[in-house]
Amino acid sequence: MSNAKSHIAGNWNHYLIIAVFFFVLLLPLIQTYFPVVHYSKIVRQFNEKRALAPLPEFALNSIEHYPEQLNQYVNDNFELRKYLIAWNNYWKVKTFKVSPVETVTLGKDDWMYFSAKGVLENLAGNNLFHEEELTLIKSNLEQKQIFTQQQNAQFYLVIAPNKSSVYPEHLPFYIPVTGPSRTGQLIEYLQQNTSIKVIDMREEFRQDKKNHPLFYKADSHWNHHGAFIGYQKLITELRKDYPNLKLFEREHFTILPDTVKGGDLAESLAMVEYFDRIHYNYIPHDTLPKFTQSINEDYYTYDQSYKATMIAISADSTAPKIMNFHDSFSYYLWNFFPLSFSRSVFLWTHEFRGDLVEKEKPDIVIYTIVERDLHYFIADQY
Repeated sequence: MSNAKSHIAGNWNHYLIIAVFFFVLLLPLIQTYFPVVHYSKIVRQFNEKRALAPLPEFALNSIEHYPEQLNQYVNDNFELRKYLIAWNNYWKVKTFKVSPVETVTLGKDDWMYFSAKGVLENLAGNNLFHEEELTLIKSNLEQKQIFTQQQNAQFYLVIAPNKSSVYPEHLPFYIPVTGPSRTGQLIEYLQQNTSIKVIDMREEFRQDKKNHPLFYKADSHWNHHGAFIGYQKLITELRKDYPNLKLFEREHFTILPDTVKGGDLAESLAMVEYFDRIHYNYIPHDTLPKFTQSINEDYYTYDQSYKATMIAISADSTAPKIMNFHDSFSYYLWNFFPLSFSRSVFLWTHEFRGDLVEKEKPDIVIYTIVERDLHYFIADQY
């Protein structure tokens, strides 16, 4: 009798396992029509930064491609996909301190680092430029310099530091920081072989980080403190050629901290809601020059609305005019430049637009680029 009961119990266990298996298998389909899982903050701001595969149209003349396209659509869009990815990421990051994505490296004390584009290899000196690459970069930058000078303006190359160059001490132990870096290699080469004026901010950041946090922990970008150091370094160097440029100090601002969620690295992990960052908002005192900002849609150099061309006009019409070709690191500079320049034009693009230089007729043209994007100059030509 007991054997019969054990046999029946064993059968029920098998049935239960089979039922659970099919439930899990059908859960995405069930979720589509009868939601049983409610999305939490884990997936609220899930963003893969890519276009998901669309539902393909069925057509007889392209039927051979339809199965593959449909498979891509299902893989990208099935219900619970975001939830499963986000939970997998959360489990790996919070429990095992392992990054689930190749572009993010987890450091000490919740510090994160962007690890694509040779950023970490740069610290170990493993991706130095070849001689022919340096020659190409020199040629490409000199073309920009010559054109700018022909427009009666001065050209400057501004290099924003990588987060890992400023805060290597928070990197995981297995990341070597031995150098030399390709940034230092390029700067030395340009100084020895060209007349291009290069503004390198790394040392100023290494000094000021003792007093203020300059980068967000869960973001690859500098914060407002960092942007202010960048502004001060830039103006200090430009004053060698434009001694009347006004340079403002921190005491000229009221700094208001504001805690918000996220960062681009946290976003890459689908964990925006789990990491805080502090904005240090610099509010200029009333004694500082007033300015207005507006978006210029005629200068279309961007592929996203947040990259729209910004133009700021200051009440101080005696100051020089500046044009800045830049990447995302100049975003926080928008509120500092207009204090020192009469007209500031921000073009969020790596493409050097000579036609806009001719039209704007600035006194100063700067090309601001972060360390990790210096390779762009190899292929770039003007």
